[in-house]
Amino acid sequence: MENPTLIAVFTLPQDAYIIQAKLDEAGISSTLKDELTVQVHNFLSNAIGGVKLFTDQKDAENAKQIVRESGHAVDDPVEPNSIERATYKIVNKLSRKKTDESGVIAPKKISSTGWWRILIVVLIIIIVLALLL
Repeated sequence: MENPTLIAVFTLPQDAYIIQAKLDEAGISSTLKDELTVQVHNFLSNAIGGVKLFTDQKDAENAKQIVRESGHAVDDPVEPNSIERATYKIVNKLSRKKTDESGVIAPKKISSTGWWRILIVVLIIIIVLALLL
């Protein structure tokens, strides 16, 4: 495949295999990515973005039509960085905290007196639990 294009994303590899067979029947070559990982570790499907179906760019429109006819959603790629930047902007506006250049919120620093307060509260909880038991 010269120019692989993402056509669809599936949660389960068996769904992707069915669509891949339909594409092969139509003479469209395709490849799957992450199907073996999801087969072995099903719970990772959402974490890794599911099973991805790729075809060559010249066959992309025909492949998308076959996927739609099969009742599956066609994946319209979105630039992940734009989503991440938008999320950081929303979080920044809601929290009113400063971010660095990449949009990551800078962690709030706890003063030395703040640590002592936390330590005292934890110690009090431990003592109370020890007395109750």
